[in-house]
Amino acid sequence: MASTQSVRQRVLDVVRSRIINLVYLPGMPISENDLAAQLGVSRTPVREAILRLAEEHLVDVVPRVGTYVSRVDMTRVRASQFAREAIECASLRALSLPLSAEQVAQIEAILAAQERAVADAETDTFFLLDEEFHAALMRIAGHGAAWEIVSATKVHLDRARIIGFKEVSPISFYYEQHRAIFDSVLAGDVDVAISRMEEHLRLVLADAAKAQTFLPEFFKDEGDDAAPRIAALPNLFANLAKKGPSQTA
Repeated sequence: MASTQSVRQRVLDVVRSRIINLVYLPGMPISENDLAAQLGVSRTPVREAILRLAEEHLVDVVPRVGTYVSRVDMTRVRASQFAREAIECASLRALSLPLSAEQVAQIEAILAAQERAVADAETDTFFLLDEEFHAALMRIAGHGAAWEIVSATKVHLDRARIIGFKEVSPISFYYEQHRAIFDSVLAGDVDVAISRMEEHLRLVLADAAKAQTFLPEFFKDEGDDAAPRIAALPNLFANLAKKGPSQTA
């Protein structure tokens, strides 16, 4: 029998993952009873997960109204992107060049898998491979532990990234940027690699700005109230499900 702690963690991990990966869209109501039934647990671990997610600003608990997935907070997205860019670019600067044949093969394997994901239009797979690419570069530079710090602080950034993957920039564009970054590393030009990495990591902000023009209910920014905007969301849920990944730049 699973321990109480493992059940709590499983529920938290499942709900957080569904929010980050847009299974639960911004503004969507969350029912503790429904979640408990779906996951085969009591309401207690679900309630505890909701409280933890509220602390992480991933859900909004509105007294006497309900619990909703929070809108993507662009203030937090920008803060997370700033921190990530600083860490990853500093890590690139620390690379010992030229890379070993084993290190090159490791990154090339990830890029080859990304290219296949692009060809098959596998957006979710590409997102995981995107994570692998960035994590591998940091490990090679000797800063693998710093990637764990980046991962722990970028849940809001990841929501914006996935909206970008699915609705704004084609994943082929992200692949091409990864390829260009690594080609610069192979050429021994760290300054160009860093410049390309900066451009790449800032794409999430440009994508989010574009997404806000046609999915405004999904976002909030400094000065917005915290309450979810739910009036127009049912149609948006249906439209997003029908549209699938956009192939427009």
